[in-house]
Amino acid sequence: MHKSDNEHTRGALTLPVTAVAARRPVAGAAGGNALITVSPATRYGTQRPGPLAGHLLAVKDLITVAGMPTTMGSRFFDPTPSSSTAPVVSRLERAGAAVIGKANLDEYAWGVTGENVNWGRIINPDSPELIAGGSSGGTAAAIASGMATIGLGTDTAGSVRIPAACCRVVGLRPRTGTLPNEGVQGLSPSFDVVGPMAATVSDCALVWQVLSGEQPQHVPDLSELRLGVAPDVIGLEPLLAIRAQLTPLPVPIGVLDPFWTVMRAEAFATHRKQLADDPESFSPALRAKLNAAAAIHPAEVPGARGILERYRSRMLHDLDDYDAWLLPVLGRSIPEAGVDEARIRDALGWPSALVSALDLPSLALGGLQIVARTEGHALAVGERVAQVLGEHPAVAFTKDPRPRFHIAPTGASTRREVNP
Repeated sequence: MHKSDNEHTRGALTLPVTAVAARRPVAGAAGGNALITVSPATRYGTQRPGPLAGHLLAVKDLITVAGMPTTMGSRFFDPTPSSSTAPVVSRLERAGAAVIGKANLDEYAWGVTGENVNWGRIINPDSPELIAGGSSGGTAAAIASGMATIGLGTDTAGSVRIPAACCRVVGLRPRTGTLPNEGVQGLSPSFDVVGPMAATVSDCALVWQVLSGEQPQHVPDLSELRLGVAPDVIGLEPLLAIRAQLTPLPVPIGVLDPFWTVMRAEAFATHRKQLADDPESFSPALRAKLNAAAAIHPAEVPGARGILERYRSRMLHDLDDYDAWLLPVLGRSIPEAGVDEARIRDALGWPSALVSALDLPSLALGGLQIVARTEGHALAVGERVAQVLGEHPAVAFTKDPRPRFHIAPTGASTRREVNP
């Protein structure tokens, strides 16, 4: 269990860390639209003691920070500064991290490109001609550009891992319920999580230890680990050179249909009142997503939840034979900036959404997902993998394993789900 939010972290978590940002934090276009609001210098210019001393923290702008407004990526927001700070932010501040500002995101955290019509397209510092990814693209870009050293994002269907892959940083999606969502604007409660982001696995692991109160885990050398690998993946060849035990582990594609049914139904429920009262407060693209989600009949949701649980049980059983499961974060190459999101979102994000559906911890190490039973184990395996592949490996599917089927205008598949 995590220590009380009124207690300071101590013991194994008090080792000093030195981190220096390369750039002064800047909001808006001058900072590549990574940040919507910059903290007062008094907030991030004062050194604090603790395991995160010297680390500069970018917070996705749907997580509350006292004294700063929360836009949620919308132009229709309450400009009144928040009166309280979300527990996940408080834990990091008490450990020495300094909040530099609130990071840009896809509107209401429903998007995969980081191209926000309200606050500007987030520039990908690693490849400006490509999307930064979403929806936590501002957090990833702030880290990749050097304005921040660590960050907080949220992840419902890939929103930490997709921008981590696009901007070549590291991000962790924990299991639902492992961190408090108090002070965080939700989208789909069954899948929403807050996740840490950083430039390196070791820094991401340190942030996770502070957030969760867990002690670091240790795993054997890679050659002693049993690693399941999704079929038709390239980029893992160096692991074979060190005699890592790589065994094919199929991708349970069928879990996606029930996932999207539940996720979209919940997203519509989250915004139903605002959509009815003031539809123009949403951008046309987001309004179209919400209107499509409205077509999901509530009677479909309980059955979809039951299918999800069966897939999760089966995957946990399969993982008994492995230390981790490796698969790409993205289902296709990173799209060019300015792309029509509706054309690419399913192909881009399905591998991350699939792991969200299974509710397993997933570390995005650049373009590689490392999935394990616990967050600490995923991070420990990630540190071993990074020693061989580097912090930001390029990993990809050679072919799309999904069956070819038409996506109806409502966003629901016309293919019938086969129960596992």
